[in-house]
This record gives sequence, C-alpha cells and structure tokens, in this order.
Amino acid sequence: EAIDYIGSDGTWPGIYYKATVHKTIENISEYRTELLGVYNATCAVTESHFIATLKAVNFQSMYDDRFLTIENGIILRADIAELFNKGFITFFYDASDILRVRLSQRMKEHFDPDYIKLDNKPLLLPEDKKLWPNKEYVKWHNTIRFENWLNSGEFSLIDFSSKYK
Repeated sequence: EAIDYIGSDGTWPGIYYKATVHKTIENISEYRTELLGVYNATCAVTESHFIATLKAVNFQSMYDDRFLTIENGIILRADIAELFNKGFITFFYDASDILRVRLSQRMKEHFDPDYIKLDNKPLLLPEDKKLWPNKEYVKWHNTIRFENWLNSGEFSLIDFSSKYK
C-alpha cells in the first residue's frame, strides 16, 4: 500500500508513523466499542439508545493510550458530547457520590429548555462502581475544560444567540 503522507519538512515519516496512526485508530475504535458495552449503548445523560448518535468521550484529554481507560470515558449523545468537549457542561459527584450534570451559567441563560432540564440530573452509570468515571478525571474536566471558553474570549454566546433568534 502506497503512503502519500509527506511531513511538514518535506520528508516521509516512514512506516513507524503509519503503524502508530493505525494502532491509535484501532485502539480508539476498540475503546469506543468497550465503552458502548459498559454503558449498554446508552447515553449516560439522555438515555438515548440510537447508536449512530452515541460518542465515546473522555474526561481528561487523550494524549496516548494510557488515557484509554473505562474510568476516563463515558458514552454521550453527539450533541451532549459536543457541549461536554467544549466545556458548556460537565459532571460532578455530589455528597451522596452520585454523578450529576452541571450546566455553565451562560448555557442556563441562553440555551434551549430541553438542555436546561438536564442540570443536576443524575447520570445513568454502569452497575459496577469500579467502572464509574474516576473522580480525578472528573475533577480535571471541571477545572480545565468546564467554562474554559469563558476565559478564552473565542466567542460570546450572547452575541451568537442574539444573531440567530
């Protein structure tokens, strides 16, 4: 099989690059399949079962295969996954050790009521607590990713929502 990828410096990165990319894609695919099994192909937030819309997402960003653990992932419907990945929603363990949804303040003020009703909702998690999201990974998402767009100045939900009402 011919490899047409040329590096930014004009060189071909070689077979190691191809093997690494292939292995990573294969591992991510296996990881998604494993997570779908653990979560019974169900979104942990909306309880949607339509597999074509379900995504495996991570609490802590994946830099290598060490982060491909069940405790660092969750199955979410695509729209919820996008909101989670962009920091509009996060999850937190309450005092009773129940994992719940937390919406950002701006999301509460400017989004569809269907999302608003998700705030503080308990997640549907596997029966085996050993498979639940690791508290350190959840904390990482809360600290690093949640509402990060508020600090980055990339865009304003107020500007966006006023244009499209």
